[in-house]
Amino acid sequence: MQDKLSKIRPEVQWFANRMEKKLAKNEYKTHWKYLTFESLILKMDIEFSELKIAWKECIENIQMEDKATIEALINECIDVANYAMMLTDKFNDIVGKREADRERAERERAEVERIKELARIDKKMLENWENLNKERGKRYINPKLINNG
Repeated sequence: MQDKLSKIRPEVQWFANRMEKKLAKNEYKTHWKYLTFESLILKMDIEFSELKIAWKECIENIQMEDKATIEALINECIDVANYAMMLTDKFNDIVGKREADRERAERERAEVERIKELARIDKKMLENWENLNKERGKRYINPKLINNG
């Protein structure tokens, strides 16, 4: 699977490069992570409407050979794609946070179980110590209370 992903199609690479150029041009704007889903969807909808208008004008004016017209269509496609990427990135953050939360909870559960096991071992050792002292006929002394100093 990794081999297939490492070989990005030239068309996808070209498109991604165009998307990045557009993002870099707008770097001064608020980062999409701070925008709401609703605002991103609204902006993508506006860009999609602009794409449909540009397409309609292109078809009506039979300008499919005009480089400027094609470039305008490409730019609108890039705009729509960038908003789709922004939304996807935000959705992915949610999934990533949930996964991180699950992993943290699992680590915490494992730590609790480890502590419980240590407590069981400690209790068993204490019981063994008590039994040993009883067998020897001595009064029980809790080893935790013995001053080592």
